[in-house]
Amino acid sequence: MSWTPSKAVATILAIGCTAAAASAQFSIDWYTIDSGGGISEGGGFTLYGTIGQHDAGEPMTGGGFTLTPGFWAGAITSGPACPGDLTTTGATLAGLPGFGVPDGIADLDDLGYYINAFVTNDLDRGDLTTSGATLEGQPGFGNPDGVLDLDDLGYFIGVWLAGCP
Repeated sequence: MSWTPSKAVATILAIGCTAAAASAQFSIDWYTIDSGGGISEGGGFTLYGTIGQHDAGEPMTGGGFTLTPGFWAGAITSGPACPGDLTTTGATLAGLPGFGVPDGIADLDDLGYYINAFVTNDLDRGDLTTSGATLEGQPGFGNPDGVLDLDDLGYFIGVWLAGCP
């Protein structure tokens, strides 16, 4: 096999490109693109993606869907891990230690705490769901709407009876 200058240059370039590719550091700069996102895994890599980042604001509902805006809105949940747990056991009166602080147990004290909020028309503690949204999956389920009504009471009774995980 005879080596010509052009074959030698091509060989050196091929080796150089292969070495550069083998030592490349992976990097994905920050971008937003409309629609989609999630976690992708493969080949020992994990990519946490945010695609379609939209402006923060109130949840939007329609046609059986709810879109919660904001940076990874669902990644950090708000409210207690157990919606039926509203106060520490034994702390049903304002001023007691643990009043209004969930303790991981849905018990009669939580029921008394909610009933007190409901009968005193305390929107901050009693408004738990959108009017008409008493079943999981309905638009507005678990989202306060500024109205304290029997739907809020029904919602609380349902999550309280479900207990805590």
